[in-house]
Amino acid sequence: MHIVLSVITALAGLIWAISSLQKSGFDINSLNPFLWHRRNSWRNIHDAKPIINYLNRLMLLPYFFWGLQNVKVKLAQNKKI
Repeated sequence: MHIVLSVITALAGLIWAISSLQKSGFDINSLNPFLWHRRNSWRNIHDAKPIINYLNRLMLLPYFFWGLQNVKVKLAQNKKI
């Protein structure tokens, strides 16, 4: 009987602790390793440095010329139509 009471008490304590953590703002899902892996994979794939953060302006030249080429192509396509 004492084992059953200790299991019930431990279970009640665990439920109380989880409930208190959720009320205080702690996200229980942050402990899920599968969710963390999915979020981390998404962040690694889609996290890129914005062009504005480049300190060396010479690093922006390829993007500039790529943009100019795209504008020329768009203008040429519009003239054909």
